Amino acid sequence: MRVPMFIGLTLFVLGGLFAQEGGAKIQSGVKVGDVLPGPFDAFNVNGKTAKGRQHCLVCDFGLSPVVMVFAREPAEGKDGPLMSLLSKLDEAVGRYVDDRGLESCAVFLSPDAYSSANNAGEQNTKKIIDEAVARDALAKRLEERAEKLKNVVVAYYPADGPKGYNINPKAEVTVLFYVKHKVLANFAFAEGKMTPDDVAKIIKTVDDALAKRKK
Repeated sequence: MRVPMFIGLTLFVLGGLFAQEGGAKIQSGVKVGDVLPGPFDAFNVNGKTAKGRQHCLVCDFGLSPVVMVFAREPAEGKDGPLMSLLSKLDEAVGRYVDDRGLESCAVFLSPDAYSSANNAGEQNTKKIIDEAVARDALAKRLEERAEKLKNVVVAYYPADGPKGYNINPKAEVTVLFYVKHKVLANFAFAEGKMTPDDVAKIIKTVDDALAKRKK
């Protein structure tokens, strides 16, 4: 876990340059200026720390700067902008690995991630089996998405999202950029609304913020 110094970045934030939420006109996720509501476990599809098991990425990334993406699986043939974002984040993490310690993850929110196996009151065995089959299929789909990503951790979580993160059910993509668990930028997009320009804006926001550390 890397814990870089961010005095310059703190001044950058206090200057108000991150006071507005970006993206399409939809509210989703923790608001700019607020602190993350807490840790949560998601099933990690890839990654060096916890591939193939439940794990808390908030805990793993610690106080480092993080770009956390909450996404719903796009319709077939409509995943270009999302995969472009993840690819560019993958490159960004690689660029900063030696000095600023940027981290990133994509948590896919899906009804197929649900499990009632740990519900003592659940008596429907077929339901539990069907859920397991759906989770296995989801993991395989996400493994394919993660194949070209070396630095972005891909995970999945039930469709509602983790408690307190306020993920809008109408948001296809919600992006939180935070440092020391404080949200510095929030971008949210309804289904099919994220564009290449939005992807570029997200990456520029991260690059500009991390560049301030040098000053």
